[in-house]
Amino acid sequence: MLKEADIKRRKCKYLRIKVKDARVQVIAPYGTSLRTINDFVESKREWIEKTVKKQNDLFLRANNISKSIFYQGEIVETEIPVEDAYKRFYFPKLNYLSERIEELSVQYGFNFKRLRFSNARTLWGTCDRYNNIRLNWRLLALPSELCDYVMVHELVHTIHHNHSPSFWKELEKFLPDCKKRKRELKNYSWLLSAYRQN
Repeated sequence: MLKEADIKRRKCKYLRIKVKDARVQVIAPYGTSLRTINDFVESKREWIEKTVKKQNDLFLRANNISKSIFYQGEIVETEIPVEDAYKRFYFPKLNYLSERIEELSVQYGFNFKRLRFSNARTLWGTCDRYNNIRLNWRLLALPSELCDYVMVHELVHTIHHNHSPSFWKELEKFLPDCKKRKRELKNYSWLLSAYRQN
């Protein structure tokens, strides 16, 4: 049974469940009773348990190996200490992100002005109103299809600078399974606080 601490009440129409870092949170409209929320959570129990297990498994796999680094969704065993991962492993591979977003922009017909890399702890990428894109260098740790999802997501923001229905409709033109990829990306949210940029 959820407690009020696990519930965020907002001005919205529907109940939503978020699983982040293997913790369950519910977004609920103002006035929704705790009983209604718990009944909703119970109806989604199978999905919640599966998602929590997957996030825990990923976290444990990465942290139970003393010298291991996530790269494109797989664990790479290395002699590089985790605290040096950015400098000695990820930084030399940043060209992959630069080249890949260029490929995708040409493939789908988008234009952006400048690409920079971010060390953000909460966001995978951003696109400002001038169409400058920032990509979190930790995208290198994600499976390639999720890395591509973030890049195409930001490229679509060069046309729609919001998350309106028009934005999602445009994104689905290029990635028909974008909603599935969005859900899958949440399983890797813990990576945003992994590794240090020294």
